Amino acid sequence: LMPSYVNNGEHILSVELMNYRSDRDSGLDINFDNLCVISRHFEVKQLQGQFLSDGVSNSLIPVDDEPSALEVGWQERVTLHYLVAPIAGPIGPCNISLLPLSNDGNASVVKNRDAKLTDFICRERAHDVFSSTLENHRREKERLLAEQEKEGQPRHVAQIRRAKTTLPGGESNLSSSSNEPVAQPHPTSIAHMCPSEGTSNINVVCSWSASVGEGGQYETIVGQHHLRNLLIRPQNKSKGCPLAMTAKHVEKVCHDFDASSHLDVDLEITLRNRLVETDVDFEFALDHQAEFDFVGTTSFKWSLRGGEEITVPMKARFYAGGVYNLQSVRLTVLKSEAPVPYLFPLQWTILVEEGS
Repeated sequence: LMPSYVNNGEHILSVELMNYRSDRDSGLDINFDNLCVISRHFEVKQLQGQFLSDGVSNSLIPVDDEPSALEVGWQERVTLHYLVAPIAGPIGPCNISLLPLSNDGNASVVKNRDAKLTDFICRERAHDVFSSTLENHRREKERLLAEQEKEGQPRHVAQIRRAKTTLPGGESNLSSSSNEPVAQPHPTSIAHMCPSEGTSNINVVCSWSASVGEGGQYETIVGQHHLRNLLIRPQNKSKGCPLAMTAKHVEKVCHDFDASSHLDVDLEITLRNRLVETDVDFEFALDHQAEFDFVGTTSFKWSLRGGEEITVPMKARFYAGGVYNLQSVRLTVLKSEAPVPYLFPLQWTILVEEGS
């Protein structure tokens, strides 16, 4: 999952499907039926040109008897790319994008009451949350017991009751009569998996089917693979660079260098803080290039709040025709531990033609 370098706020989701079946000697194909993406704040669209459509691409061939499914043979691997964009307009309780693996990969919206595809992933999440809470509660009780044994004093009745009724995080099993009860969504519901405060994650469900059995006794089984809580915009920290960078410039230009010794081309570089709730302090610098120069602000220090962006206008100066890569940015995130430099494997290519 990578930020888009074309439009701010959009991301590219790449899903890799692999067939590693080993349950029998032959007939190991798997039919991938569809992808279902669940989120409160994002919708997903398939990038065009990945399937067989008027000779555009022959890389992916749908199943003959089921046009919405994609057949993947043994040890084959298929990668599909999708555009993840914020929902334009009012945000409802949950948005479910159903993406068929077919020529027309446009997403359809599934209503919550008809979303049977999400039943298993909701139960899986509820089980993981319950197991984690139970394990944390057990460890907390063991820690309290160890502290009492270390002190060498027996616990009194109030401490024993408190250990039985208090959960980790200060929550209690006993309801207070002074506070009004707060309605909470069911642990296995879609609303609980996509809470209102969860503003930067998506959940992916891949539905598949396959034929199993031997000796003439065959049956079709169905299943799902789940990827839960994929972060679109991290809240406080990110594994990669917390800044996303885009550029705006012309791709082709013509200039008469005999009449004028150099050519100036406008270049706008936009930096956006991907984090939602954390400020990012950084240093911006342009590496020196031997074949052309940058005119304008080439280095500075700045701080961006969560979700903020800054645009740096400048010019690229050329002295001869050719193909040039304008990407020369080096960002250094100024952290308290130590500065962390980042280089971006991007190409901002411009073609400069010589002519009158």
